[in-house]
Amino acid sequence: MALWKFPSAISSGRSARAPRRHAEPGKHRHHPPTRRTVLAATAGVTAALTIGQTGAHATADDARLRGIVSRMSLEEKVGQLFVSRVYGHSATAPDQADIDTNLRELGVRTAAELLARYRLGGVIYFTWARNTRTPHQIAELSNGIQQASLDLPRGLPVLISTDQEHGTVARVGRPATLFPGAMAVGAGGSRADARTLGRVAGEELRALGIRQDYSPVADVNVNPANPVIGVRSFGADPEAVAGLVAAEAAGYQGAGVAATAKHFPGHGDTEVDSHYGFPVIEHTREQWETIDAPPFRAAIRAGVDSVMTAHIMVPALDPSGDPATLSRPILTGILREELGYDGVVVTDSLGMEGVRTKYGDDRVPVLALRAGVDQLLNPPRLDVAWNAVLAAVRDGELTEERLDTSVLRVLRLKARLGLFEDPYVSARGVDRAVGTGPHLAAADRIAERTTTLLVNEGGLLPLSAREHPRLLVAAPTRPRRPARRARPPASSRPRWANSASPRPRCPPVRHPPRRPSNGPSRRPGTRTRWSWRRTTSRRPTRSARWSSGCWRPGHRWSRWPSATRTTWPSCRACGAIWRPTPGPTWSCGRRPGSSPGRWHRAGSCRCRCSGRTTRRGCCIRSGTG
Repeated sequence: MALWKFPSAISSGRSARAPRRHAEPGKHRHHPPTRRTVLAATAGVTAALTIGQTGAHATADDARLRGIVSRMSLEEKVGQLFVSRVYGHSATAPDQADIDTNLRELGVRTAAELLARYRLGGVIYFTWARNTRTPHQIAELSNGIQQASLDLPRGLPVLISTDQEHGTVARVGRPATLFPGAMAVGAGGSRADARTLGRVAGEELRALGIRQDYSPVADVNVNPANPVIGVRSFGADPEAVAGLVAAEAAGYQGAGVAATAKHFPGHGDTEVDSHYGFPVIEHTREQWETIDAPPFRAAIRAGVDSVMTAHIMVPALDPSGDPATLSRPILTGILREELGYDGVVVTDSLGMEGVRTKYGDDRVPVLALRAGVDQLLNPPRLDVAWNAVLAAVRDGELTEERLDTSVLRVLRLKARLGLFEDPYVSARGVDRAVGTGPHLAAADRIAERTTTLLVNEGGLLPLSAREHPRLLVAAPTRPRRPARRARPPASSRPRWANSASPRPRCPPVRHPPRRPSNGPSRRPGTRTRWSWRRTTSRRPTRSARWSSGCWRPGHRWSRWPSATRTTWPSCRACGAIWRPTPGPTWSCGRRPGSSPGRWHRAGSCRCRCSGRTTRRGCCIRSGTG
C-alpha cells in the first residue's frame, strides 16, 4: 500500500490542490497514483483490516512501516510513545496567557515548538487547556499541529486524541452533538443506540481532526459509592455492559476514529478516586473473571483499537503492590497473552496520584514501558519523562527493540486511520458533520429512550387524558428575572455616578421656558432667543441664547434644529430635552415605569432626592431629581 502525506492543510484558508509528498523525506516527489493503484491499495488495506488484530497485517504495508521505524533516530522513537497536553487554541499563535503556561509547564511557547523539541506521536485536547473553543477553531488547531509535525525532517502525522465520553465527560461542547452519558444509554439497553452514538460522535470528531477517543468506559460499576466512575459506566450487569461497549466501539471505528476501552483491568468497584489516591480492588481472580473481564473481552473480540490502563492495585492479579499501569503480570501476562490483545495500550494520565504514589515521575514511564504499555499519556513533566526513557534505553534498562515494538503498533494505528494519506480536515467538512440536524435528532431520540421509570405506585403511569384532563407540574425553579437594561456608557452618566462622591442633592425646579421673545424663525439655520425664570425670586429674569447653557451648571445645549422643528434641543452633557409647549414639561430622562424620552406633566412624579411631588416638571434622570 502506498503511503502519502500532504505538506499543507486543506482548509478554507489553504489551497485544496497542495502537492503531495512522499512519507519518506529525501526521496523525489511521486506523481499522484493512478486509479488502478488506488483501488489496489484500498483492496489491500481492506483485506488486512478484515483479518483483525490477531491476524497478519498486509505484508507491503507492514514492511513499509517497519522501514520507517528503522530510519528513525532514538529520540524520534521515544517521542512517538508520548501523548502530551499543550495549551492554546492555535498551534503557532496562542494567547499570551497560554504561552506563559506552556513555558512554565512544558518549556516551550507553542504546540509547534513542542513537536519540534520532543517529536511527539500524539497530542491530547482538554477544555481547560483552551484547545476546544469552537469547531472551526479545533479544526484549524488540528491542521496546524499536523502541519508543524510533517514539516519536520522525517515528519510523521500526529495522533490527536481527547476524552469525549459524553455525559459528565465531554471535552468538545456545543454546537457539537452531545449525547446522554453511559449510564443513561445503559438504562435504555439498546446496542443500536450505543452504535449510533459512537458513529455520530466519531464522524464529528474526525471532522475536527481528532482521531482517537478515550471511550467507551468498560468498567462495571458495582459499587454505588464509586467516586470516579459512577454514571460514566453503562451499569452493573457485566453482560449488558459488554454488549454496549462492543457496539459503541464499533460505531466509533466505523466512523474512522480509534476507540479506547478503559480502564483495564476494571475500575468499577472502588471508593477511592485514582486522581487523588491509590485505589485497591479486593476482587478475587474468580470475581474478576465474572465481573470485570467480560466487557474487555467483548471489546477485544470487536477489534477495539486501543485499551487504557487503570492506576489501581489488584492483589489477586499482581501481589507486588504495583498499580496495573506498571504491572507486567497484568498488562503482558493477562491482557497480551491470556486475552490475546495486540493493539495499542495507553496509560491513563500519568499526572494522576494513583500512579505517582509509589514511584517518582522519572521512573513511572520506564516501568510502564517495561510492563507492556505503548503510549504514555500526559506526563506531569514531559522533559523528565522523555529524558528518563531515553536514558533507560542508553543504559540498557530498556532495549531499542522494545521501543520498536511499541512504535510499530502506534504507526499501524495511524495507518489504519488514514493519517498517512490525509491527516488534514477542511472547514467544509466541519460544517457538514458537526452539530447537523440529523445528528441532533438522533441524540434527542436516544435521550428520550433513556428515560427510566423507577416507581409507579398504583399504576398511575402512563397518564390518561380522559381520566386526568388537568395536570399540575411543579418544579423547584426560580421565576425568571426581567432582563436588565444595559448601563449607559460613562460619558453619558452624571459625574457623581462615575466616582465615589456622594449623591448630589436635587437641583431646584425651574420654570419651563416661555414662548420665545422674538418668535421662532421660519428660516432654516437661524438662531433665536429663549427666556426662562428661575425659581428663586431673588435672581432676576434672564434672557439667553439656547446654546448658552443647560439649567445645570456647566452643561450646554446642542445645536438648534431646523425651522421644521423635527427635534428639540438637548443638553450635550446629560441629554436633557425641553420642549416649548404649554404647561410645565421639563424632563431629561424617564419617569417611573416608562421608557426614556417620555414626557410627564407637573405633579405626576415624585422626586427621588427630596421625596416630594413637584408642582412643576421634575427631572429624574440618573436619580438627580
